[in-house]
Amino acid sequence: MDTAISVASVFSLGELNQYKLHLANWNGHEHPIDVFAESFDNWVGWNCYRGAREDFSRPKIFILIRTKRFDSTWLFGGVFEVVARHSDHNEVRLCEDSAGLVGRLIVDLSTGRLRGRAFYLERYFDRMSVAEILPKRYQGVEFEGYDRVSLSFRELEALIRASAERWKSALQFAKGVYLITDRTSGKEYVGSAYGDSGIWSRWSSYVYSGHGSNVELRELLDGRGFDHARMHFQFSLLEHILPSASDQFVIERESFWKRVLMTREFGLNSN
Repeated sequence: MDTAISVASVFSLGELNQYKLHLANWNGHEHPIDVFAESFDNWVGWNCYRGAREDFSRPKIFILIRTKRFDSTWLFGGVFEVVARHSDHNEVRLCEDSAGLVGRLIVDLSTGRLRGRAFYLERYFDRMSVAEILPKRYQGVEFEGYDRVSLSFRELEALIRASAERWKSALQFAKGVYLITDRTSGKEYVGSAYGDSGIWSRWSSYVYSGHGSNVELRELLDGRGFDHARMHFQFSLLEHILPSASDQFVIERESFWKRVLMTREFGLNSN
């Protein structure tokens, strides 16, 4: 017996032919779900993009954002009204009657081999079902344990800027050894967090500077710019260490990982 709850039973949209469906996917530069988690203002700006043609020619846009679950789930990104159209962008406004479920409603919609981003909503609306309703607005990838921490710069940035509760509580006082990988070259940097600065604070410095005051990373970004870090740096936690451990112990573990990964010889560590 099919017990799925249809999305149509959740929303009263009126005439569906007044809406375009926007299936927001990776655009070659950034994942829309990271933009959403970083800042809702940035997310609104993301949806002002017009492109060379007017894909969103109807008065309203119903937006679903591809999740990172590698299945048929989408995060509800809002219903926006197009209030003005310009040659290079649109002006949009969030419809308040949809605001309560923005970033909370997970929709199941199988798109198969469907390509593109803009579609007539009436062709797909009845196929959407409610997969989940989150208790709070989506703040970024879920924390699944210290042994499974691996984040792109954009994912980390979204968590830091949103002050994501579970991540902050897990990392704020934690010491540890971490790895930064430049995905363009495969070169790695091993660092550590100790003293009064937990992993959360240490990684926050990278979000705001790109290099975290590390000489080698600063030199790399001097030539390539901050966006190189945002687009290509990957952060992984090699070893979680309890706050009660001595700073000397953390430093010794950092040196161990530098030897194991040979980041002094072939990576981005100089000492």
